[in-house]
Amino acid sequence: MSIVNLTTTALAAPLTDLTGSELVEMGLCIVTELFCILLMIILFRTYPFHTHLWMFLVNLVVIIMIYTALRFTIILFAFYRFNADWERVTQWLGYVRYIAVFTESADIFCIVCERSLAAKFTKKYEKLKCYAIPVLCIGLCWIAMSLLVVYSMHFGFLPYAVVLCIVFGLSVTSAVMKENIKSSKFLLPLISFLTLTSCANIVLLMLTTYFKNSFISIRVFDFVLSVRSFIVPIVIAKGHCAFRNQLLMLITTASNLVSSTDTGEMANSRARSGQVYAIAKTALDMHFESLRNAWEMAEAHRSANRRLN
Repeated sequence: MSIVNLTTTALAAPLTDLTGSELVEMGLCIVTELFCILLMIILFRTYPFHTHLWMFLVNLVVIIMIYTALRFTIILFAFYRFNADWERVTQWLGYVRYIAVFTESADIFCIVCERSLAAKFTKKYEKLKCYAIPVLCIGLCWIAMSLLVVYSMHFGFLPYAVVLCIVFGLSVTSAVMKENIKSSKFLLPLISFLTLTSCANIVLLMLTTYFKNSFISIRVFDFVLSVRSFIVPIVIAKGHCAFRNQLLMLITTASNLVSSTDTGEMANSRARSGQVYAIAKTALDMHFESLRNAWEMAEAHRSANRRLN
């Protein structure tokens, strides 16, 4: 029996037979969707300072909204008795849900790689506004995970354990590579939380696959995923505020530096525009310098560890 069928069978009872965990999950799903909508409004109303990172974060929020809404729908279908039509619909809903869950690990891996490139190449990378590359990466992640899930869960052409190993490998690699984004401190709590919980969820799915009495693992997996989905938008919002405060601090410092070199008052709008441009340029230079310093410190730390080993 596939893991999606196990999930649907566990929810085949009417609402009166459901445990309290599913009712708590429904509440968490509703609150999570509201948090995600508010977070999307914030992301679209804020100028994307790092455009490529912004696109991956938007994709991450969309992924959370998708599998949270699907989980709510699957629980809601437990109002009805189990039948063949219900099983077929819920089975495909479960496929899409697992596609979104696995695509999240790929998106986290893309975020870590993107920030590593940004930290290493700094100015050259940030000046390259190539929107096609993030869109292509996001599209490939969705397509690859869709093929893996459908081929393994529906057709059985690929062992399900292989899919879990791939997703687990992406999460572990992201956890190892997160030291490359030390300059982006607002991302560290998010990446650490996502990689840790993702690895734990994959372990639960592995237990579900290899043990016959796996309903407990399924329930624990679903509940942990719901709680995790509730926390992630909060972590992203807190990181966004921390990044915004960091930029404001840099702009304030740059403004003081520019003002200290200004000998006279601004006579016209052109002079004011020139000062605004100088402040922005100085703030950007300071930000890129912090990225470059953090990358060089990480490189020096890795070199020292290699010499010791």
